[in-house]
Amino acid sequence: MDSIAKRYGLANFDDFSITGFLVPTGHYAQDIGLIDLFKEQLKIDMKTVHHTPVDKVIELFVSMIAGCPDVKTLNNRLVPDRLAAAAWCQKGFADQSQVSEVLHRITPENLLQLEEIFHKLLSQQ
Repeated sequence: MDSIAKRYGLANFDDFSITGFLVPTGHYAQDIGLIDLFKEQLKIDMKTVHHTPVDKVIELFVSMIAGCPDVKTLNNRLVPDRLAAAAWCQKGFADQSQVSEVLHRITPENLLQLEEIFHKLLSQQ
């Protein structure tokens, strides 16, 4: 009897998305100007090391689309997904601790800015 040998190897997953839906939604967000609106309108007082505060808010928004039940899930679902990050105009997603930190820095003024972003977006459509 012949045996079938299966061969497995590790691959570079730069062209693989864990949550495939995030890639087309990221491209759509670019097309409708959502990412630009975030960058132009949202001003959070926080220093930038690797990711801007706005990048982290976008990541939080992406995590909701991906169905992440909480912020700690980001490290498993989003951080490894470089293809989705690129679709959302980011070099990579930030660690959950950084996203958590930006949540603590959001002010009532920032909430008004977010409201204005979505108001502008919806009035364009």
